[in-house]
Amino acid sequence: MGLRKAKTISIYEPVTILGHTFQNLQEIDDAVKVLSSKGDVRLQGRRLAYKPYFSLIAPRTWIQGVHVLKIYKPYPCFDESDFAYESRVYHSYFFCDRMFTKEDVFRLSKLKYQGGCHLVADDVPWGYSYVYHNGSDDTMEVVI
Repeated sequence: MGLRKAKTISIYEPVTILGHTFQNLQEIDDAVKVLSSKGDVRLQGRRLAYKPYFSLIAPRTWIQGVHVLKIYKPYPCFDESDFAYESRVYHSYFFCDRMFTKEDVFRLSKLKYQGGCHLVADDVPWGYSYVYHNGSDDTMEVVI
């Protein structure tokens, strides 16, 4: 298998994944059927636990034959002000033509992410398409 390439596009730009054209990042988020956190529980940089959760949710937009998993991680908070006002979240979206299982979610949440919830294109497992948004700018990274 060849190397996979990532391309960076605007969050307002259409992208076609599994034969469906999503008009923008909001439409991708509306199609999420499975939700999970990154799963790391840390204190002062040390991992205390690893507990990703698995939550089936009703998507705001149902797309036949496209299943979307969102794994997210909140931005780090260092003081009371951060906890009070920080609302940004890193988002990784995975796309598949079949329903995600608990095992899929656990395996995908354990991948070696860089920064918040970001995968390098070569680390995206074959069989999945991937979109990453860092929660703060107007671009997203797409691996198809």
